Amino acid sequence: MLAGRSWLGKARVFFFSLSPRLRSESERVALAHLTLAESSLFASMSRYDRAHSLLVARLLAGDVGLVKAALLHDTGKLRLELPPGFRTGYTVAEILTPRRLNRAERKLADKVGEGTSGERLALLQGRIQRALFVQSRHGELAAEMLQELGC
Repeated sequence: MLAGRSWLGKARVFFFSLSPRLRSESERVALAHLTLAESSLFASMSRYDRAHSLLVARLLAGDVGLVKAALLHDTGKLRLELPPGFRTGYTVAEILTPRRLNRAERKLADKVGEGTSGERLALLQGRIQRALFVQSRHGELAAEMLQELGC
């Protein structure tokens, strides 16, 4: 099981998020894998998301394509500023009530139907619903954003 999928892994990610370490050398090496447009997206991410992405990229260091994907997988979160404490609440829900969270995500996905993730996000009105959609679909949103850049 991946560290990030177990409750212990989620707890580790949560505590890491309280004070993410961001090393300029790591960022410099990472940016060498990205185009100028991709680097701009990467730089727009929060400190936590950049640190997290660098950590994931380091785990996948053997494959250039996977490193690039790891560095940019959280850019989908740029589509919406998540409410304060939302990510913490989401992580707690992943640990304590994963079934309830999965039901809420499925219900939301059913509500918005078909289309790109960006189109489906635009159909949602409530801030919490939009935040839940972005948090649970940020990888898809990132892929769409990167595709718009020609990646």
